[in-house]
Amino acid sequence: MALIELKTDIDRVVVIFDTPVPEDLISESTALVVEHINSDGIGVYGVVKFQHLNFEDGNFIVPTAYPEKIMAMIMPIYGLGKIGFLRNGVAECLEVVRFSPNLLRAAFDPLMLNTKRTQLPKKPGKVAVFTQTYNEGEMLLYWERYYGERVGYENLFVLNNSSEDDSCRQLNPKTSVINMPKAPVDHDHFAQAHGYIQRFLLLKYDWVIKVDTDELLVFEGDLLETVSALEPGTYTPEQGIEVIHDIEKEPRFDFSGKIGTQRKHYVLGTEFLIRPIISSVPTTWTSGNHLSHETCKPLQGCYSLHLKYFDQDFLLSKNKKWSQMVQTEHETTTCRQISDLQALGLQELFDLSCKEINDRLADAPYPIPPWFTSVV
Repeated sequence: MALIELKTDIDRVVVIFDTPVPEDLISESTALVVEHINSDGIGVYGVVKFQHLNFEDGNFIVPTAYPEKIMAMIMPIYGLGKIGFLRNGVAECLEVVRFSPNLLRAAFDPLMLNTKRTQLPKKPGKVAVFTQTYNEGEMLLYWERYYGERVGYENLFVLNNSSEDDSCRQLNPKTSVINMPKAPVDHDHFAQAHGYIQRFLLLKYDWVIKVDTDELLVFEGDLLETVSALEPGTYTPEQGIEVIHDIEKEPRFDFSGKIGTQRKHYVLGTEFLIRPIISSVPTTWTSGNHLSHETCKPLQGCYSLHLKYFDQDFLLSKNKKWSQMVQTEHETTTCRQISDLQALGLQELFDLSCKEINDRLADAPYPIPPWFTSVV
């Protein structure tokens, strides 16, 4: 990976590549290039001039742009974009780009200025959990019961994205509901809103957990005690697991019951489930909350249980819901989920839901710990 590091003595950033850069490439390149392949497979580029400068601590590639311009160019594609050299119109020596913690600390949150040197009052709560919902029905109530039993309903917060069903009205009176104005789907905007909500909750809680409504964090021990005892920082689950509905052998899921008694097939989840979820410090999420600009580490013994495929009827209703949503123009260029589903009729959505479940059912079972099903 290429590291973007802040060099304070010149008020510029430097680019440090993992792979040694050939001298001829440096001398013949006209600029640095930031590359990102979008969902259509098209390369999107940002170009900035650079200098190769010698300092007492070594030679560095120095973009001529100010640090904030470099950060603005890279942050929307963080974890996906690559940086390299542009020679004769061809991008070379590309490496995935990341920010140094020094750079992130320098780009401090202005909201912290007023209290940076002020003794803040003791936080009244240990752990808060929040999610965002839109017409989640029984799934939202299941999410609430699971986390409410572990951290207390009074410590749950639901961002209601203008739901049209009555699921939010059925929540426990102690659960806080934050009603959001109705707007087209845009995961970049969602991530930004989640960052603001998390910062607010961190004023009142030591730890904040952000999960989707179909995402359960599973521990062998007590969730509240485990999280409260952690060293400060940001954590991802150690592993992500999918629960799969065996349509031929298992009935429709009963939301009044438990997963462990109704579902037997668990498979390894994708890397997207290993994301920053638990934090005691402000987190700046990328689109979809899959990555953060801050450093995070895996929490051993923490599993993220994903329920997307745990019930055929639920998956079909989810696909139907997404197919009817409106998205921003920006969202159409970064995520094809909605536009791909919009092209499908009801029978095609049903067939897709069955195929998605059967494809995952064919995956090798994941060896879950013996205690796992008793917890969920």
